[in-house]
Amino acid sequence: MKTPNPADVGGDGTPDAINAEAEPHHLWEKEIRIMTETVYKGPWDRMRKEMESLDDAVYRTATYYERWALALIRILISDNVIEHKELLLALGYDSDIEKKTSSEPAFKPGDKVTVNSQFHLNTPWDRPHIRTPGYLFGKQGTIERICGDFPSPTLQALGISNTPSPLYRVTFHQKDIWPEYEGSSTDTIEAEIYESWLQVPGNESEPEQVPEPVKKSPHDYLKHSENENPRYLRVVEALKVTLLNKGLITSDGLRSDIEKSENIDEIPVHGIDMVAKAWTDPAYEELLLKSPKDAMAQFGIHSSGSTTSEHKAPLLIVVKNTDEVHNVVVCTLCSCYPTVLLGKPPSWYKSISYRSRVVRQPRQVLEEFGLRLPSTTSVKVHDSTADMRYLVLPMRPAGTEGYTLDQLKALITRDCLVGVTVPVIKGSQ
Repeated sequence: MKTPNPADVGGDGTPDAINAEAEPHHLWEKEIRIMTETVYKGPWDRMRKEMESLDDAVYRTATYYERWALALIRILISDNVIEHKELLLALGYDSDIEKKTSSEPAFKPGDKVTVNSQFHLNTPWDRPHIRTPGYLFGKQGTIERICGDFPSPTLQALGISNTPSPLYRVTFHQKDIWPEYEGSSTDTIEAEIYESWLQVPGNESEPEQVPEPVKKSPHDYLKHSENENPRYLRVVEALKVTLLNKGLITSDGLRSDIEKSENIDEIPVHGIDMVAKAWTDPAYEELLLKSPKDAMAQFGIHSSGSTTSEHKAPLLIVVKNTDEVHNVVVCTLCSCYPTVLLGKPPSWYKSISYRSRVVRQPRQVLEEFGLRLPSTTSVKVHDSTADMRYLVLPMRPAGTEGYTLDQLKALITRDCLVGVTVPVIKGSQ
């Protein structure tokens, strides 16, 4: 039985193909990483929990770093560092929030109206409090009466005081709502609908996910990876504007920290060095398999990844490929990965497609990476958790007995160490 956790995607069997090409991080992704590291110093488990608390549809449609941003927003609001109102103003909702006087009703009794198909005030970081029944979304009715002026319950729920606006009682015919309704054509339902939910029939338009932010970024926030489709980048920009306005980050500091973080591209892939040494030194291979921590120490490495709690860094497990068993690594619940050993995680490793499919369709996934295994070789999938990191020890290719250490290293790739490919001598494929 699946958990109600939207991050628990293992085995969902999404049909999406995996883009095996490693794609560069875009500027907005780097900014999210730096903003998170700057303003949040708590345990990463809390960030994971907030990502898992997102609405399922939001989690599934957000990209990896958009989920970071939405989780960070939830934490900062919960900790009273920022307010809903500040974000909504940065998103351009000032006409909703800062209206000074009640407006004249836009509709009168007898007017035909259509209920919006979704609420225009969208807060993807937090499921909104909505007082319009979902079965009426997109349905046409008639204004029966004006009930008076009332504050928006959605804004009230976010702690934002707001000027009252008209509330209407609207009459709907049962047959217009339920096509299979078998009662009289005169049977009706009446419901109270706030003015912000109503449109003149024929003027309906699907609202954008969120409006353009008040302050434009100097960067193009709509450029994105081909294998992902960012939907919440305007929220990301609104978060950045809010943090800048409150002095929690500075433009110069953000730019400087991004430049420093670029060095992660130059982190040596220590895993390659460790595997090459294991291929040439049986004693080191035994140490690597039995005591990875001591094997890493020989290269001056004392952790396979960043610390996941105040007291403990993740442990490394090394699994060896043989003719009988091929190992492949995934983290279905997030994307835990031995960055210190393998460098930056590729975009495909973090994708929902890879996380959901490799535990259920490992052979098909490996074939998408160009690796077809014989039926006599078993596939063992390792689903990592936050406190463990995995490294695959691939088999040394036949015919490399006279290779130097550097020549062996040239055969080993990051993907080999995750298990989605194997080392191959150039020209032998």
